[in-house]
Amino acid sequence: MGADHDQWSLSKLIRYLVFGFQIPKAPQPSHSVERSITGVLRNITAKREVILSAGSIGSPHILMNSGIGNATSLRSIGINPVLDLPDVGQNLVDHPLGGGIFSVSGNGSYDKFNQDPAVREQELEQWKTTGTGPLVNTIADHLIFMRIPQNDSIFDSTSDPAPGPDTPHFELLVVVRGSVTLNSSDPFASPLVDPALLSTEFDRVAMRTALKRTLEFFSTSPWSDYIVTPIGGLENAKTDDEMDSYLAGFSQTIFHPVGTARMTSKGAKGGVVDPDLRVKGVDGLRVIDASVLPFIPSAHTQAAVCNSNMILLEPHNYIIQTTLAEKIVKPSSLDVQFVDFDGVRFRLSTPERKTSLLLSMHIRCWDELVKYGAMDILKREYGSLVAAQPEEEYNVSLEIDLEQVPTDAASEARDAFVLSVALLKRNAVAAPFERAFTTRKELEASGESQGELMQVHYRDEEAIYVRASPDRVTVIFSTVFQEETDGIFGKVFLQEFVDARKLPALQNAPQVLYSNRDPPLEIRDVPGLRNTDDMSYVTFVLFPRHFTNAAIASNTISHIQLFRDYLHYHIKCSKAYMHSRMRRRVSEFQKVLNRAKTEVASTERKTVRYAIQILPLAVADRPH
Repeated sequence: MGADHDQWSLSKLIRYLVFGFQIPKAPQPSHSVERSITGVLRNITAKREVILSAGSIGSPHILMNSGIGNATSLRSIGINPVLDLPDVGQNLVDHPLGGGIFSVSGNGSYDKFNQDPAVREQELEQWKTTGTGPLVNTIADHLIFMRIPQNDSIFDSTSDPAPGPDTPHFELLVVVRGSVTLNSSDPFASPLVDPALLSTEFDRVAMRTALKRTLEFFSTSPWSDYIVTPIGGLENAKTDDEMDSYLAGFSQTIFHPVGTARMTSKGAKGGVVDPDLRVKGVDGLRVIDASVLPFIPSAHTQAAVCNSNMILLEPHNYIIQTTLAEKIVKPSSLDVQFVDFDGVRFRLSTPERKTSLLLSMHIRCWDELVKYGAMDILKREYGSLVAAQPEEEYNVSLEIDLEQVPTDAASEARDAFVLSVALLKRNAVAAPFERAFTTRKELEASGESQGELMQVHYRDEEAIYVRASPDRVTVIFSTVFQEETDGIFGKVFLQEFVDARKLPALQNAPQVLYSNRDPPLEIRDVPGLRNTDDMSYVTFVLFPRHFTNAAIASNTISHIQLFRDYLHYHIKCSKAYMHSRMRRRVSEFQKVLNRAKTEVASTERKTVRYAIQILPLAVADRPH
């Protein structure tokens, strides 16, 4: 927050190394202590919160340097503990990387690039100037996800850790719990990282099985004219023990560490952060990176990390919630304007006095929402708080007297009130859904075929259509994909909804249908619909079990309202990851090739090497 205005802002310091926090004894702003590369120490004070996002190694390192961690271990190296959180730095989980090296015929590999600096410089220059050449390729050209055979004896002693029967245990391109600890009170000393790779029988079986599948894959006829022989010790690995020995010498991390500041429920004794990512026992400090994941996903971890903000995507508005909670405790003058994902404008202000707060909202589909009963819902939820006349340029306003709100920080009534106000938009948009649920019951009783088609044009060129029938409520989202690749990502994402319903635990989830260009039958007669390639439609079919009582109905409405934001945010994160990782992949590929060098290079045979990566994905030791 700015010093003179209550506006959201972010200050960024570069070329600084953060090594710890000063944690006050009483609730007040946290302080981070930083050291620049020139050796100058600086204390940086945060008015609201400090967000730690240094990764699964860096975040626990900074926390322990600050005295947050296992009190006994910290005292043993001369650090005064300020908060005993034994789980800090523990539960480290990673995906091991194993592999195989093969001698091949021909020149279709990167050996010349790897061995000849002149070739390397030439290809690098080509990539920089034209964006073409060998470096356009990623670190892997082929990806194969596979499972350990279900009849393998490992399952006699270990339950299948994969999330489902179709989830892979490894990838051709395992886990235990290691740790990150300190061995010195020097904040600039590197931490001790023990990934504990391949230290369980399941991990060894998964890696060994992956290696066997690799050898089987390259023994097939399509490779007969290319693969000459495995080398680098793999040619001598025939038995299980020999393969285990070979893999123990080859395996390393693939940069997927998670879990060192793992998340647990607010009431749990263990863990480092709660579900809101707040460090337990500390005010004003959160950790937001892969270290908070309680177990490693059976996938590349960027799927969770790039979407980390989705953890905080809730039906309530976070800015309203946090600002109102602060002003209740410490009233002050305020004038904040902000916009959410859907272009809904909000304003929080104190136009008359600092204890009288005015919250106003402008939403483009307001007239449609009022038609379907939005004002009735808002008056039901907020009563006399709804202003008779909304603020100019806004559709609805709430007048909040802070002196009438409980100020006790632990008050459940205060928290409930703050949350209800933060749900202003959600409650307004709930109008067509609540009406549809009521109409369905009426249709069932009367025997009529269907109710009114309600239309909510909440975004430019996008809308929500809701219609009740005697046995169901159909909800249709129209959405625009600005680029062709967005549609591809969206289709893959939506396929997950279809696949998820195959799991026994999710078979009662709403049915999801997807169509491109052509509108669904339910809205095909609506005038003005676009049938262009960039327009798609997603249909949710809600049955009575999805709104059987008020609590379930409310939960269904909250989740379905967030669908569009989840979809497009997922697409943006996926695209951002692909673009940002390309250059780093080139650097990683060079490192892999450097490690693949043999001691004596044979140029006479004109053969080169082919590196295979094995990334097991199964998750052993999943917490229950």
